[in-house]
Amino acid sequence: MIMQSRKRWIFLFGLLLVINLGTLMFFWMGHLREQRMPVGPHLKERMAEELNFDENQRKQLDIFVKDHQDKSAQIRIKIESAKINFYQLNSSDSVKNVHFIQLKSVYGELDQLNFGHFKDIRSICKEDQLLKFDELMQQIFTSGNFGFTGKNPRPR
Repeated sequence: MIMQSRKRWIFLFGLLLVINLGTLMFFWMGHLREQRMPVGPHLKERMAEELNFDENQRKQLDIFVKDHQDKSAQIRIKIESAKINFYQLNSSDSVKNVHFIQLKSVYGELDQLNFGHFKDIRSICKEDQLLKFDELMQQIFTSGNFGFTGKNPRPR
């Protein structure tokens, strides 16, 4: 009797262990499939690698990225100032509307800068790299790392 009861507990423990391991693997594998495009310096390196940029293209990419970082830092200062003005709770509705228009305008500047940056990078691609570049851009735009989630929004 005691032996049979012990075998049941061992079997039950083993079954639960297998179920737990299966559940962990399911979630772990799901995260691997959902690889997002990296942001920041990692994105630059990944882009250069996947597009097989030569040395001249990499140097030009470095110049574009540095220029973009400098200009976007200036715009982000403007965004911070515009947000401070917009979120003042004691201002009238007409003043708030002016600040809201200013805030939208500054965000528009940032989007224009980003668009121009990607056009610049695309301009240094060779003919055989253009299709891959366009695919990478779609991955960036739909990965959730670029400020919007695109066609397939995923919860964070």
